[in-house]
Amino acid sequence: MKTFCEIIISDFLPTIRALITQELINNYNLNQIEVAKKLGVTQPAISYYIRNIRGNKTDVMKTNEKLMDIVKKTASDIANGSDAPIEIQNICKFLKDESILTDKEKLKCCSLCRK
Repeated sequence: MKTFCEIIISDFLPTIRALITQELINNYNLNQIEVAKKLGVTQPAISYYIRNIRGNKTDVMKTNEKLMDIVKKTASDIANGSDAPIEIQNICKFLKDESILTDKEKLKCCSLCRK
């Protein structure tokens, strides 16, 4: 059985990054290299996010208004210089707290998410 953090890393994190990438490029006029630096990933990863090769669950996650509000705020914070890992961690906490995942998926959680 995967822990909550493993599920986030494998299933949700790429999609969260893809959503943030789309926001940063479309609404903050950043280029792929700038977004890559802000998110701490490579430019090719950003290209994959844009083309829905990586993080391809965006259509499903876009249906959750609360999540999209947090993604938009996170993108704004990142565009204005906030630390991306901390901001993305807040989205992970939201996924856990809002019962988006099943109880089975949330059984275990790392110390960062328990805060």
